[in-house]
Amino acid sequence: MSAGLAELESWLLDLFRQGLATLEGQADTYFNDLAARMVDAKLGTLARRIRQLPLLMAEANWHEKILAELGEIYLLLRAFQRLEQLPEPLQDDLLSQAGVNFKKEDILNLEAVSDHWLVAGQTEEAEDGNLLARRTWLIGEATGEVALLLDFSWGGQGFETTFRLGIVLRAEVVFYPSAHPQRGVLKKFEYSEAAFSLRNGFPALAAFADAYAGALSENPWLDRFPAFLEGVVPVFHQKKFVLVDAQRKQLPLDASDDLGWKLVALQLRQPSASSALGTGRLCAVERGGGGAVWGATVGRTE
Repeated sequence: MSAGLAELESWLLDLFRQGLATLEGQADTYFNDLAARMVDAKLGTLARRIRQLPLLMAEANWHEKILAELGEIYLLLRAFQRLEQLPEPLQDDLLSQAGVNFKKEDILNLEAVSDHWLVAGQTEEAEDGNLLARRTWLIGEATGEVALLLDFSWGGQGFETTFRLGIVLRAEVVFYPSAHPQRGVLKKFEYSEAAFSLRNGFPALAAFADAYAGALSENPWLDRFPAFLEGVVPVFHQKKFVLVDAQRKQLPLDASDDLGWKLVALQLRQPSASSALGTGRLCAVERGGGGAVWGATVGRTE
């Protein structure tokens, strides 16, 4: 692993000295060869991020996006140089970012959190080649905890378990070790028909921003931060969609025109239904029992 980290640092420093323009015109093999060496060094997650660099280069303003991605990778490398000096939970986050995985059996031996959990959001994204990642977000009724269930499907084989949005689980969730615990695994569960009362929505965008900043201070590599926002209204303003709270603070939404106008129309039809679930990029709309719940995935936006 150390040899792979040293090679990656040397590659990054050379790239920073020569300039990002040297990446233009490079064939995919240029990135794939480096990624393959990272796999050999047991750095699978970093390898996947390197293979995805050409995809960023195909987007608008790619220089900014590439620089942000390479900056995060360099932060990881610098943190590894001080690994033993970091608190143990942050060491776990760092190893996870590099691609060192915990055994599920070991996680299940840790203490579980029992609660009624609402399936509040779900996304599916192609991670690498034929690998499909599904992220299911749960919110605990009594604890207010947010848990991420991360499942993978290879080659279109489907997922082991199916969870529909809006259902309630009576379950025990075990969280992976982390400075800001988020990912979890179900130790045991059963479906429940009990009514669910949501209590942990943020009353204003300022409170949401403070909580997000606090989470990042605990884990600088946190790339998703789910949250319910209360009392917000979707608006099309200055050629973009935003959420506006009672203090007239705005939060930009990375939403397509079709999805953005559906949100606006939904608000006009049910003006009292003004709660949004967000994790960064708005990706779906779901109807709740007593109103509208806007499903989103939080991810860091570029």
